[in-house]
Formats: sequence, structure tokens, C-alpha cells
Amino acid sequence: MRTLSYILLTAALVTALAVGSIAQDNRNGLYKTGADFAENRLTDPEATNDQNRIEAYRSELKVYRQGKPTTYKSGSVYGYHQNGITYRAMIGRTWFAENGYCQVIREGALVIYAKQSTHHRSNGRVWYYYSIGIDGKIRRLTKQNLAKDFRQQPEFLSAAQAKLDKLDLKEALVISELYAKFN
Repeated sequence: MRTLSYILLTAALVTALAVGSIAQDNRNGLYKTGADFAENRLTDPEATNDQNRIEAYRSELKVYRQGKPTTYKSGSVYGYHQNGITYRAMIGRTWFAENGYCQVIREGALVIYAKQSTHHRSNGRVWYYYSIGIDGKIRRLTKQNLAKDFRQQPEFLSAAQAKLDKLDLKEALVISELYAKFN
């Protein structure tokens, strides 16, 4: 029952973020490099419609321009933007996740990402990741990874791990704000 509640809460949050941003920004385009990503400089931006859109699935990214697709392998572009949502390439295999793109859900010095699993056994569970800065290595948001990356910052580490103990999704996402507070 808790798992179903967690999935529903996660789906509602992701949907709310997407719907709220679509009204503000219906364009799409690629970030070819990390510098483009950091400066929010899109390559070939277009308004999203049936003829101009981006589709990402596992290790492929298809960019449609005037209805004609161009296919990119995962990681050959740094990220993309579509309908107010920014995605960053995620290189390498992780547990129940393939190469692909994860959604930037919290920007800052400690960036928080979300990626929905496409593995049949995980029921489309959303996994959370982080990176130190927009160009840092993307790591799964777990107590163990936080302990490895922040052992030199015990106050932040303790506060962040305490947030991960809570089931409320909103509490877990404030780790980015905690990082800014302690740094």
C-alpha cells in the first residue's frame, strides 16, 4: 500500500511539474555540450508540435524537425529541453535504469534529477539522482552514495541522510537546498 501511495505521489508531482511548465515554454532543442547546458543555449530550438518534437526512449533520442527524425545515441548530446522541462544525459548502466536522459527537477549547487524506470519489474518507479553542479557525475540518491561523496562534510551528510529516512518525497528533494545552506 505504501508503494502504491509513493508511486501515485511521484506521478502527481512529475505531472504537476510538466503541466505547469508547458504553458510557459513549449519549445524544444538540444544542448550539444556541457557549456551549452550550463548557459541554457539550445541548438536548433523549435516550438513543440507534431512536426517538431523530441522523443527519448532508453538509449535513443529522436529529434523531429519538419517531421523528419534525426537519431542520436544516448550521451552523444549533453541534454535536451522540451516543453519547459530540461533533461541531462545519463551515461552508463545503473540498477534498473538504462542509458538515457534524466529530468532536472531541482537546480542548484547540488542538482536533483528524476528518471522513470522502464524495467518491467519496477512498475515504472521513479528513481532520484544527484550531481554536484550541473556538470558533475550523476549518482543515485542513496545514503551510501551521499556518505561516499560528502564524508568531509559531516553536518550536511547527517542532515541529508535524515531527510532520506522520511517517506515524504518533498522532504527528500530539499537535499539540494540543504547543500546550499551548508556550503
